[in-house]
Amino acid sequence: MWFDGGMEVIVVLVVLVAVAFFGFLFWLTLATSLLKSKARKKALAEAPTTLDAAFDGRDDVTFEVSDMTLPVSRVISGATERGYRVKAQIAATKTSSTLVFEKV
Repeated sequence: MWFDGGMEVIVVLVVLVAVAFFGFLFWLTLATSLLKSKARKKALAEAPTTLDAAFDGRDDVTFEVSDMTLPVSRVISGATERGYRVKAQIAATKTSSTLVFEKV
């Protein structure tokens, strides 16, 4: 071999690649978390308008919630205030579900 210590170079390269990979995962997780937080804050700020538009007097209303929209508890309390009750809740994925309401 033309270079002494070839194994040490390989170990250092593997460590550098691992550090870069886990650093990338950390920043990706942080960015995703910040985006979700920003979307949730915006949804909460616009909650009255969103809920008024959704619960506009129709007999049945379907409302989708996720970790980037209004929380389920806020949607249910808003629906109750507007004269609706939960008819069904369907968990579509781990982070989202669909709520079905009926007019009381």
